[in-house]
Amino acid sequence: MEQTSCSTCFLDLLYLIFNCNHLLIAWFLDEYSYYFAKYPNINFHFIGHSNGTYILGESLKKVPGMKFKRAYLAGSVLPKEYPWKKIFDKGQVEKLCNARSSFDWPVGILCSGLRGVGMADIGTGGFDGFLMGDIRLQEFCYFNGDHGKPLEESNHTNIIKYILTGIISQPEGLKSEAEISKFQILSRISPFATRLIFLVIIIVNLFFIFYNFSLIKLAIVLISDVVIFWLIRILLSVI
Repeated sequence: MEQTSCSTCFLDLLYLIFNCNHLLIAWFLDEYSYYFAKYPNINFHFIGHSNGTYILGESLKKVPGMKFKRAYLAGSVLPKEYPWKKIFDKGQVEKLCNARSSFDWPVGILCSGLRGVGMADIGTGGFDGFLMGDIRLQEFCYFNGDHGKPLEESNHTNIIKYILTGIISQPEGLKSEAEISKFQILSRISPFATRLIFLVIIIVNLFFIFYNFSLIKLAIVLISDVVIFWLIRILLSVI
């Protein structure tokens, strides 16, 4: 008997409402603990997309005893520097498949940009791949499509086969790196563009505050910045 865990729309909705990944991580750890206590001798596997991959990554770092035999990640928002080798060596994950898309703007553009302003816990592993040469890691790139392309119904049989047997076939129609070079360039410049945007916002805010200074202006600026921050976090949570 094997237990499969995956991210769900309910989890994304919960994060959208509360904007607290720690709540989802706590929920995920509780679920894992419950099923591990109930079925201590079975193999656990993981299928995750987007924010679900973040929950897995953070949970593995928090709980060294958490173990999955095989994991399939699609549109991962984990950093490309995520320490998978350490995770492998500790036996927390035996085998990993990382599915990447050719036009994954939430990862390639948004996550890349947010990295440029200090959000180091997220990254472009789901677009650039993970920086680790290891036979325990399989990279499939690039699915011809957007953020959710690797999880389309046409690929379900392949994913299930991988989870059950550890064998996965290379999907048809994958794009080469040369074919997505323009999007790669956009991804590379996103951190610098984001820094520039933030710098402009700061300058505009300062000018607005100190030109005929008033407490009302200060309150407007602070409220506006908070709203912008929340909108960015919400956008990241529902990708």
